[in-house]
Amino acid sequence: DPTTGMHSVAASLSVNRTGESGLQGITLDPAFADNGWVYLYYTTDTEVANDILVRYDTDASGSLLLSTGQVLLTVPSALLNPAIRSSSP
Repeated sequence: DPTTGMHSVAASLSVNRTGESGLQGITLDPAFADNGWVYLYYTTDTEVANDILVRYDTDASGSLLLSTGQVLLTVPSALLNPAIRSSSP
């Protein structure tokens, strides 16, 4: 809250934290004041890790509504997937 200087947790996500993985980006939609959308880019904490871009709705307090997550982009995580990791000669 810019007025009070108080901070609060908007959500708690399970992300892969290996190497450079994890929460890699967060941004508000240009029309955030009207639609309340927040975009997160992070590495999934699954057996086969992917980097995903997800759009979430927020509630009146600014917390993310995790059940509203819509995956917009999925990219295999090269760091964690040996099949796509480039090899060195």
